[in-house]
Amino acid sequence: MKKRSTICLLLVLVMACMALTACGGSGSNSGGSESTEPEKEVTLETWIADHPEEMDSVEIEDGMEVLFEGNNLIYKYDLIVLDIDAETAKSDTMIEALTEALDEQADTFKGVASDLEEATEITGITVTVIYTYDGEVLVEKTFTN
Repeated sequence: MKKRSTICLLLVLVMACMALTACGGSGSNSGGSESTEPEKEVTLETWIADHPEEMDSVEIEDGMEVLFEGNNLIYKYDLIVLDIDAETAKSDTMIEALTEALDEQADTFKGVASDLEEATEITGITVTVIYTYDGEVLVEKTFTN
């Protein structure tokens, strides 16, 4: 029975990891500005602040946050919403499964970074995925184009 629940839990985690990949570039450009003011440095964070409508297409699930810090898109997913106990969430098996799932999705996350660079015309964008349990970081991985 324990093996079956572990397999079910791993399947849920893989699906959660795939859900995180739903955010990508929309294909819109930031456009030029005709202002005579000196240009401030444009980061992904400032670009999103200037284009909040771009977040309308992002599906955010329970327990997931989407954050922007500088040129970093951060997916933060708290496993506590899966209704699993802390011991299971923090187990070596779980951490290994999460790490493997992220490794398997690396090309997808790199593609998200690439799509964002193309859509925003900003270089050096990274995508970070953080899995937590009740706020404690379990796995964190950053992907670049």
